[in-house]
Amino acid sequence: MGQDNANAANNVSEWAGTVYMCSLVGAFLSDSYWGRYKTCVVFQAILVLGLGLLSLTSSRFLLKPSGCGDEHFTCGSHLPYQKALFYTSIYLIALGYGGYQPNIATFGADQFDEADPEEGHSKKAFFSYFYFALNIGSLFSDTVLGYFESEAMWTLGFWTSTGSASLALILFLCGTTRYRYFKPGGNPIPRFCQVIVAATRKWKVKGISGDDNLFEVEEYSNRGRKIVHTEGLRYVDLVILIIQVEEVKCILRLIPIWLCTMLYSVVYTQMSSLSVEQGASMDTRISSFKIPPASVAIFNIISASAFIFFYERVLLNPLIAQKMNNKGLTELQRMGIGLI
Repeated sequence: MGQDNANAANNVSEWAGTVYMCSLVGAFLSDSYWGRYKTCVVFQAILVLGLGLLSLTSSRFLLKPSGCGDEHFTCGSHLPYQKALFYTSIYLIALGYGGYQPNIATFGADQFDEADPEEGHSKKAFFSYFYFALNIGSLFSDTVLGYFESEAMWTLGFWTSTGSASLALILFLCGTTRYRYFKPGGNPIPRFCQVIVAATRKWKVKGISGDDNLFEVEEYSNRGRKIVHTEGLRYVDLVILIIQVEEVKCILRLIPIWLCTMLYSVVYTQMSSLSVEQGASMDTRISSFKIPPASVAIFNIISASAFIFFYERVLLNPLIAQKMNNKGLTELQRMGIGLI
C-alpha cells in the first residue's frame, strides 16, 4: 500500500482494536439472541467472505504491476475505490474473526459436562489444546505465509487463508447434529439496569404476606422510610430479581480481571507490528536463505506453546494433582500465572 512504518503500524493496531470490539458484538449476540452455534456459523461465513474479497482485490487491483509487493519492488498507486475495497475486505475479516473468536472456545467448552468428573477434566484440557491449535495456525501463517509475502506471493497467501477458513467452516458444520446446544439467556442489559435502578432507589423486600401476590416492601429515600404493599409481585418475580442481582455481582467481579487483561492486550497488539519492524532491520540470512521479517513473531508462539506443554505434562502430573486434591489449578489461577 506504500505506507511508511508509522502509518502501517497504526493501521494494524486499529484493525486489531476493531477485532476486539467486534468480539463484544459477537459475544452479545451469542449470549442474548442467537446462541453460540449460530453466531459461530454467521461470523465464520463473514470471515470467509472477507478473505475471498481480499484475495480478489489484491490480484485484480492492488498487486500492480505484476511481481510488486516484495521488499524491493513497490506497487503503484491505487485509486480511491480500490483502497475502499481493500479496507472493506480487511474489516469484514475483523468483523468475522472478532465475532466468532469469543464464542468458538466457549461453544467447545459447552460440549463437556462439568458434573461428570471425566468430562470436567477434559474441559480444562480442551482450552489448552484449543489455544495450542491456535498457536500452530499462527506458526504456519508467520512462517509459510510470511515467506509467500516476502516473495510477493500475496495472492497465494490470501487464497490459502480463504481455503483454510472455508475448510474450517465446513468441518464445523459437519458436527451440527452431534453438538450440545444451550439457549441464549436474552438481553442482559435491561436486567442489569433494573438492578442498578433498584439499588439506587434502595428498595428492600421485607417479607411475604398471606397472599402470594402481596409483598411488604421497605422503600428508603431521603425523607425516611416508608412501608408499601406491592400487589402483582409474585414469588417467581422475587426469585428472578435475586437472580438478576447475582448476575450483576458476577459482572462486577469480572472487572478486575478485565482491567488486568486489558493491559496485556495493549502490549500484545504492539508485538505484531513491532516484530516485523525489528525483523526488517535485522540480518535474517541463514546461509543462502533469508528468513521473512514477519517470522520473528514465531518466538512468541513457541514460548506460549512450550508453556502449554509444560503445564499439561509437568504441572498436572499425578503427583502434583494428588497434592491439590486432583483439581489442579483453577481457570482464574491459570490466567493469573499467564499474566505474571
